[in-house]
Order: sequence, then structure tokens, then C-alpha cells
Amino acid sequence: MKISSYFHSQILPKNNETLYVIISSERVKNTMKKVSFLIFIGLLVGCANAENDNASNTNYLSSSTETVLDSVTNDDKQEVVIGPSRTVKVYLNPSVQTWNSYVNNLGTEAEHMNNIANYMIQELKDYDFIELKANTNYLSLNESVKESNTFKADIHFALHSNAGGGQGLEILTINSKKFSQTMYDGFFELGDFKPRGIKSGANIYEIKNSKAQDVALIELLFHDNINEANFIVNNEKRIAKNLTKSLINYVTENY
Repeated sequence: MKISSYFHSQILPKNNETLYVIISSERVKNTMKKVSFLIFIGLLVGCANAENDNASNTNYLSSSTETVLDSVTNDDKQEVVIGPSRTVKVYLNPSVQTWNSYVNNLGTEAEHMNNIANYMIQELKDYDFIELKANTNYLSLNESVKESNTFKADIHFALHSNAGGGQGLEILTINSKKFSQTMYDGFFELGDFKPRGIKSGANIYEIKNSKAQDVALIELLFHDNINEANFIVNNEKRIAKNLTKSLINYVTENY
């Protein structure tokens, strides 16, 4: 039997190169032993190289994976959030009560609620499905509610701190119990504050007259309590991040 012309067979790929054994013969009987021997040697060499390459690749992949994981677990990385199919309009209305002073001259309610609102604005800009408007120009209550309604907000969220000798957190609403509960529960991730509950805001102008689907007013602790006033002043950014997280969780689950 003759092997017409020549034939070749691929033994083993090495990286992006291909190793071939090419066999030419006129007589199979005279060359088969040589061919078998060459193939055997080629396989041995190829397997040895493959093991070295695999070991190298394993080390490289392990190193690369660790680098990626280190990057992903960085606290500054934004968690990927799948939003609703439509844009959700949010109106933030921080207190404009410049006359409500914090204990020990730590500032005013308007000052710190506006600081928190501004931090929330920066946080919420990262979410494409949120359209945001905020009363950062100290509009009166009547004007801010009118602005919210003209904006056709889906969520109207008012930011205040409390006073009167008490302590803890409460939220006021009429019909937005689920939204209020989400914001309320989330806040306790920041500390072990007294839970004052979700209360009726039926007598509050802002809650009665805002036409958004979800309307709530949060009373962020008591600014005439030294411990709680200090917490607000020293944790404005943390509070903003917490409120943003709860708001986004609510939006993604309910819109």
C-alpha cells in the first residue's frame, strides 16, 4: 500500500502555534516504525510543554482573579442596580426652618437637612432611571409643594429633624405606608435609635397637598438632644447614603 502524496496530523496546540508531524513515504512498511517513533516523541514533548503552559496559565488566572475581586470589593464601586422600565420622578424637600437651632450652637435644621439633601442629589445622579428635583433654594412650603406638583413627582420626600425633648426616629404620611416603612426600617442600619413609628400626617400641609404617589416626611432624630444632634452633624453623608439606598430599593421593587 502507498500513501499517496503526503498526509499530516495535528498532535497538540501550543499557545497560538500549531505543531504538525508531516509524513511522506512511498512505502509504509519501511517508514511506519519511524513514523510511530516520531509521533511518540512528539506527544511526549507536547504533553510536557502543555503541562508547563497550563501551570503558568493557572498562576496567571489566579493572580488576575484576585486582582479583579480586589477591585470589585472596593467600597467605592457602584453596585449594579436594575431599575424600573420607566423614569421615576423624585422631589426632595429639605427643611427651610432656619430658626430651629441645634443644641450647643451646632447649626440649624435648615442647614443640616439641606446638606443631607445635597449629598442625596449626588448619590441619586448615579441612577439613570431617577429624574430628580430638589428644593435647594429655600422655597417656602407653599412654593415647594407647588413645584413638586408641577414637576409631577412620583415620590415627594421631606427631610426634617425633630425637637421637643424626645429622641428617636419617626415618619409622617397618609397613604404611603409601604414607602414610609422602607425608609423607616432602613434608617436603623445606622444605629440603635428609639423607634417612634410611622404616624399620620393628615394635618400637615405638605403631606396633604403633595400630589405624588408616595409622600412622606421623615423626622431625623431630635436636634435638641445632644447625642442625636451630634450624630446628625457628624454623619450627614452616611445619612444621605442610607436614605438613597432605601429609596432606590423601594423604587426598584415598586415601580
